[in-house]
Amino acid sequence: MNYLVTGAEEYSKQEFINKLRKSLLGDEAQNSIDFEIFDRESRDSKSLANTLKTLPFSSKNRLVVIKNANELPQRSKEVILKYLNTPLKSTTVVMTSDAGKRDDFLTAVAKKTRSIRFEKPSGKELGNWIRNECAGHKKKISEDAREMLEECAGAGGLEALKNEIGKIASYAGGKEIIEAETVESVSCGVPLHSVFDLVDTVIAKKSGKALEYLNSLLLTEGKPYGILNGLAWQFRVLAKARSLGKGFASDKISRIIGVPERYARKTMEQASRFTMKRITESTEWILEADFSIKSGRFSVRESLETLLIKLCG
Repeated sequence: MNYLVTGAEEYSKQEFINKLRKSLLGDEAQNSIDFEIFDRESRDSKSLANTLKTLPFSSKNRLVVIKNANELPQRSKEVILKYLNTPLKSTTVVMTSDAGKRDDFLTAVAKKTRSIRFEKPSGKELGNWIRNECAGHKKKISEDAREMLEECAGAGGLEALKNEIGKIASYAGGKEIIEAETVESVSCGVPLHSVFDLVDTVIAKKSGKALEYLNSLLLTEGKPYGILNGLAWQFRVLAKARSLGKGFASDKISRIIGVPERYARKTMEQASRFTMKRITESTEWILEADFSIKSGRFSVRESLETLLIKLCG
């Protein structure tokens, strides 16, 4: 079986290759001479042809990974298509591509292989992934802590999130459940109190002070995307808080809206200063800032500055 593996989530693609390698080549897969990686920087089409025709040496199977197959020179693409007409049964070929759409070459390859696509998970799928990773560390995670972590995924994908969970689990020590306070302490973003303070400047409509505070955060925390994630999380929480009535105790507010209890009253106070319409608009502006960063249109800092000016307007 040969594979075409596409999509934006590089960590999932690499995990698939690692599992396939172990399945085909056994525990010594890492050092096996029957495992080979090909990319356009390292070799030419003649080398590729020889690689594909080579028989296994130390095991029954051989695994060849062709990275970014859609970016190979035309001659190399022709070699691949010719090989796939009569592939070796002993060799498994995995071709990867991060292209959003299939061109003629990838379409032709897809017809002769098994296609698998890995996109960055979101929503329920991402939530389940986080829980499973925590379970691997023999930990459970509270819903508010999970929401904080989900905001980190946009910055670096699953690999960065996996590393963050490992650090948080170690920090949690003997605690069975990872709480929001633990995520805040280790945090892939910025401390919650910093986000609350930044939102206070927005409420006061003091754009100059907001930009000054942003600059201070960038100097002390050094995590610009974490600031954006923190704002996104905070406005989502404000939307929940705005829908609540009065008279709830702090512990109940904490459970309902998903913030540490010590921040519950502060959240309700901030929410009372916004209309639901304004919260919705602010959330849309945050999404626009996120898109401008991911598309490369503006830097993280430029997007944050523009966002804060809008929020203070």
